[in-house]
Order: sequence, then C-alpha cells, then structure tokens
Amino acid sequence: MFIPLVLLGVSLALHPNEDHYYFRGMRMMVSLVSFLLIALFAIKKNGLLLAFAVCYSISSLLTLWYELDVFATLSMIVNGVSFIFLGILIFKKLEFRMPDRWFLASWILATLVIGWLMYSFLDILYNYVSSVRLFVAICFSSGIMFLLGVIAFLYNNQQNSRNSIIYVFFHLILAFAEMFRGVGYYDFVDSVSGQYIARFLLIASFTLFLRFSQLELRGTQYL
Repeated sequence: MFIPLVLLGVSLALHPNEDHYYFRGMRMMVSLVSFLLIALFAIKKNGLLLAFAVCYSISSLLTLWYELDVFATLSMIVNGVSFIFLGILIFKKLEFRMPDRWFLASWILATLVIGWLMYSFLDILYNYVSSVRLFVAICFSSGIMFLLGVIAFLYNNQQNSRNSIIYVFFHLILAFAEMFRGVGYYDFVDSVSGQYIARFLLIASFTLFLRFSQLELRGTQYL
C-alpha cells in the first residue's frame, strides 16, 4: 500500500507546478513498477500479465510527447495492444456454456448501455483530436477495452472467484481512469480535476491488478 500512496503523492505534487512532462512520466512509473513487482514475486511467470504491463508502460512513455500526432497515435495503438494480452488471458479461462437467462439479459443490457456511453464519448472526442488517424487509434483502444469489459463480466459469472471479482473492479476502474484522462486532457469539464481523478483511479486500478496478478501467479482462484 505504501508504493501506491507514494506514486499518488508525487503525481499530485507535480501537477500544480505545470510539470506535465514529469506528471505524465509518473503514469509510466505506475505500470512499470507493477511490471517489476510482478516479475519479482512471480514463482511461475505469466507472460501475458508481463506483456500487458510492458505494453502499458510503453504506451504511457509515448504520452510524454502526446502533442506530436505520431507519438499520440502510437501511444493509443500500443495501449490497445496491451488490452489484447489481457483479453487473451481472460478468454482462455472462459467456459463456452450458455449462461442463465437473468444474467444474459442483464449482461446484454449493461453491454448496450456501456456501448452507448462509449459511442457518445467518442462522438464528443472527435471534434477535439488532432487528426483522423489519432481518432481511429483511440477508437481501436476504446473498442478493445470495451470488448474486454464484456468478457470480464462473463469471466466473473463463470468463475465466481476472488481473482475474477478483483479483475472486474480493476478493469472498470481502469476504464474510468482512461475516460477521465481524456476528459482532463481535452478540457471537457475541468482539466485539473480530470487529471487528478484519472491519476487516482489509475493507481487504484493497478493496485488491484497487482493483487490479481499475485493470486494468478500463485494459483489462488476460489474464494
């Protein structure tokens, strides 16, 4: 718990001084520290977990030059690729059986609502991004995250384990962190509040990701 608090404190201390270069650098440190910790306590390394942490770190590193269209586009593409590794990990755990009708109905409803919210957010974002290719890259990353969220709820319904519950909360919090990052950067409401909320949620999500990884690598699955 000490490391997340340190990362959060440093992030909040840097932002008011307009040290955006270092503030974004702390984003990279969040995922990079996660990668290092996973590698340290891994008894049996899971390459997909490590691949996600590495790609997310690279994506965060590229945001240091987000004002340059090429780096911004690459950042979002690598961001989407990182979620693909998580998707493969979770997809391999799914059992292909028909869920009960109540879960299926609620799952479809939640998917439609979240899908509509994502579409609305991207529709607003279209008028703010610097190029079409960047917008396509953002759609790619957002689409992968959306699909991964759909899979996450199926995974939790089937496994009903400590791992699956932690993973669902990790994914949801990370999704909101990404959304508030966009809200803050493009100044939809209030850039400072958006960035603060995004950083807090990012650190909270990666704290859960570390716990999920620890249980996954130890083979602890059930409550």
